[in-house]
Amino acid sequence: MEYIIEHHQHNTGDKKEVVRQKLTDGTWQHDDIIILNPYEMEFYSGQWFDYSKIIAKTYKELNSGACNSRYPDLKPGHEVIQWPLFWLWQTYCNLNNHIRMPDTFPTKLFCSMNGRVRPNRDALWGQLVHHHILNQYCSYIGKGVTVDLLDIDELSWKDTQRSHGFPPFYKDILIDLVCETHTSNLFFTEKTWKPFLAERIPLFVTAPGAYKKLREWGFEDYTELFDYGFDKKLNLEDRIEDIIGQLKARLEVDDPKQLYQLTKEKREHNRENCLRLIEKEDIPALAYKDSNCLRALLYTAEKKPEHTREYIQAPIISS
Repeated sequence: MEYIIEHHQHNTGDKKEVVRQKLTDGTWQHDDIIILNPYEMEFYSGQWFDYSKIIAKTYKELNSGACNSRYPDLKPGHEVIQWPLFWLWQTYCNLNNHIRMPDTFPTKLFCSMNGRVRPNRDALWGQLVHHHILNQYCSYIGKGVTVDLLDIDELSWKDTQRSHGFPPFYKDILIDLVCETHTSNLFFTEKTWKPFLAERIPLFVTAPGAYKKLREWGFEDYTELFDYGFDKKLNLEDRIEDIIGQLKARLEVDDPKQLYQLTKEKREHNRENCLRLIEKEDIPALAYKDSNCLRALLYTAEKKPEHTREYIQAPIISS
C-alpha cells in the first residue's frame, strides 16, 4: 500500500513521533511511504535522524534542505528529494513580499532579528553585545528583546507568519544580519530570502558554503563591503567573529546612505534573480502532491506574468 503523509500529519512533536515509530518498527515494511516535508531539511528536525533505520518497501521524502552529503545511509529504494528553493516561493507569497520596498535612504547600517533561542543565535547575540554594536533594530524574542514583533513572550504560529514578512523598519536599514536555523547543514529559509526580496544586503550566519551555493544560483556578493572568506571556515565561532568584526569595521567608517547608493545595482540584480529563479525553476514532481507547496505555487503564479502562470499550472492540471 502507498501512504502519502503530508506536513499537517507530522507537524507536531507527537505526530512526528508516531510517524517515526512506524517508520522504524516494521509497521510499513511492505508499504511505499512518501513523506512531504517541505518546511524542513530532514524528517526529524532538531534531532539527528538515522535514515538507515527506516523499514519500508520504498521511501521518498520531499524536504527543503540543500545538503549534498546529509543522507549517505539510505537503503536501496529509499530517496530524499530536496527542493532548496521552497522557502523562496513561500517567502515571496507571504503578505506583501512580492511588492518592492520604497527606494529610501537607510538611517542605520544593520538590523538583526532572532526568534527562538538556539545556540547559534546565543553566540551571535553574545558577539553583538561584546562589541557594543546592538541597536534599536536588533531583536531576540527568545531573550525578551523585541522590535519587529512587539509585546510578545513567545512566538505563536500567527506571529511566526508575520515575522516572515518585511518588518516596518526594513526601509531604515541596509544590512540584515541573519542567523539561519541551521549552521552545520545548508538550509535556506525565509530568513535568507527576505533581504534579497527587499533589496537589502544579507549577512549570513549559516553553514559553510552558503555563499558559494548562492553564487551558483546567480546571486552576487557584496565584495566592495565584505571579505567572504568566512564562508569557508568550518568553526561556527570563527565565522561569527569574522562576520561581526567586518560589520563593526563598516559601522566605524561608512555612511549607510553612501553604501545604499554604492550597492544599488547589485541589490536590484539580486532581487530580480529571485524572480528569475521562481519563474524558471524545475519543481520536484512531489511538490504537486503537497497542499502547502501547491498554495505557494498557485499564489506565486498570480503575481507573475501570464507565461509564468502557464508554466506553474500546467503540471498541476496534468496531475
